Amino acid sequence: MANSGRLSADAEAPGGALGGVAAVDLELTGSTAAAQLAGTVELREVAAQLARPAIRIERLTGLVRFSPEHIEIPAATLRLNDQPLTLRASKTPQDSGVALIPL
Repeated sequence: MANSGRLSADAEAPGGALGGVAAVDLELTGSTAAAQLAGTVELREVAAQLARPAIRIERLTGLVRFSPEHIEIPAATLRLNDQPLTLRASKTPQDSGVALIPL
């Protein structure tokens, strides 16, 4: 079941600002020593601004897929410092699972 929410941060916050919409459908299983993450995060019209280095990301739209064996961004579009960019990425982790720090 996917949950949608608005990403936001104070525009006056030190270091930058963040805004947009994310639909999240993630499942975390396993122990804290060997957690497994599976599901998707869909980003729509996400914007971020960093003060240092001066980076402005606008209109980031795309899907991130997570599985225990693989992380993939099949296609994402954005504007980076006012220049159009298309992003595709795939990563297979070297070790199994996601390391979590016990609280």
